[in-house]
Amino acid sequence: MSSDTETKEERRARKQAKKEAKLAAAEPVQEIREEVTETKEERKARRKAEKESKAAAETKVEGPKAEEPKAEETKEERKARRKAEKEAKRAAEDKDAEEKSDKKDKKDKKRKHDETAEAKTEATETTDVAAAEPEAKKSKKPKGAKKEVSTSAPVFSDEALSEQAKKAIWYAQQYKEHGGAVAGSAWKFNKARQGWLLRNFWNAEEVTESYLEDVVHYLKTVVGGARTGLVEKARKFLKGEEEVKEEVTEAKKDESAADKPDEAMEVDGETKEPVVEEVAPVAPDASIEVRRARAEKLLAAMGEA
Repeated sequence: MSSDTETKEERRARKQAKKEAKLAAAEPVQEIREEVTETKEERKARRKAEKESKAAAETKVEGPKAEEPKAEETKEERKARRKAEKEAKRAAEDKDAEEKSDKKDKKDKKRKHDETAEAKTEATETTDVAAAEPEAKKSKKPKGAKKEVSTSAPVFSDEALSEQAKKAIWYAQQYKEHGGAVAGSAWKFNKARQGWLLRNFWNAEEVTESYLEDVVHYLKTVVGGARTGLVEKARKFLKGEEEVKEEVTEAKKDESAADKPDEAMEVDGETKEPVVEEVAPVAPDASIEVRRARAEKLLAAMGEA
């Protein structure tokens, strides 16, 4: 057999070769195991290094192109470039202005639409009120029927008042009691009674102090031309009080001056000084004070003070 004839040196050489072959076969497995045992941080570092090396290689290749000298801009090209930049800027500004204008137009349209809708709503409400008025008028009494006046009210037992004053003051009291001219109220407007109150409010004998608050409560609510005339009259009485006083005082002074002799008189050879009669101060007219006080009270109640 060959094993019997193998010498000691050959056997050693064969074992060495077998051992080397075994080691050679084990090396790839060890490398794979080393690769598998690579950590996450090592893998990130390795990939980063690969990218940097790749980027450096690309920069090295493209370097000469980036360093290529730029062509010098001529005067005409520079003008054209600046003109183009200005036109582009102007176009951008025009676009912004147009967008702002469009937004403003939209806001104006929306506001007009809202105003129109509000006006329609008000018109509808006015129509509803106007439609409700005929229904209220249907409940009126026949033309021939007279409105009954309750003579049991305290004002009718006041002997200091005239019959017209009693009815007009009772009319104002009813307005205050029933809350004014509201739907369903028992109070009804009477032009004749209102006219009497407007004319006689300034007379303390017709409208006494006992009923002044009731009449002021009614008169402060009048509207239209009646209110305008009442306010003007009140202001006239309020402003003209001092002027009237001055006129009366001046008239009395003029009368006194007319009766006074110009110079001393000579009687029986003796010179006597003229006797000057003392003129009593003129008391202010009581009616002026009444009108002024009532004018202040009424204007304050009407919010015209």
